[in-house]
Amino acid sequence: MGRAGSPESMVEGARPSPLIRRFEPADFNAVSSLEEEGSGSRYGSRVFIRQASVLFSPFFFVAELGDAVTGYAIGGLTAADAGEGWVIRLKIVEGHRSRGMGHLLLDAAVTSLAAAGADKVLLTVAPGNTKAIGLYRKYGFLETGFKAGYFGTGEDRIIMEFRTLPAGRS
Repeated sequence: MGRAGSPESMVEGARPSPLIRRFEPADFNAVSSLEEEGSGSRYGSRVFIRQASVLFSPFFFVAELGDAVTGYAIGGLTAADAGEGWVIRLKIVEGHRSRGMGHLLLDAAVTSLAAAGADKVLLTVAPGNTKAIGLYRKYGFLETGFKAGYFGTGEDRIIMEFRTLPAGRS
């Protein structure tokens, strides 16, 4: 039996399924390059990914299709409230968007945060990013706020929240 995304696992005419797994050091260059696409800063992207791989390793996932990293998600628990988690990043390679990969990565991040004790997961999204907003709504996130200038002038964000029951609680 082939692994997800391999030719052996494909049904004729069907898209291959990505393998969702935890970030590994060998993913650094591919993930840093994808991060750089959005920021335009090679150095800043590499610093962020390197630090995220250390600080958020239990909540850092990649999507792999064949031998290529095609997306990633990073989550984290807040220091002030371990019951609160955040999805810090969710990025998919341009040619692989709208194929379910974002949902799989989001699910990996949310599930891992819930297993670590988060009963709510938050994220921010640009108001104009309608595809991402649709993905988050479909997953069950609700819009709970709006922050003008969240990341500086002209960088407004919608705050979205997902309520979950962490593992071990009933």
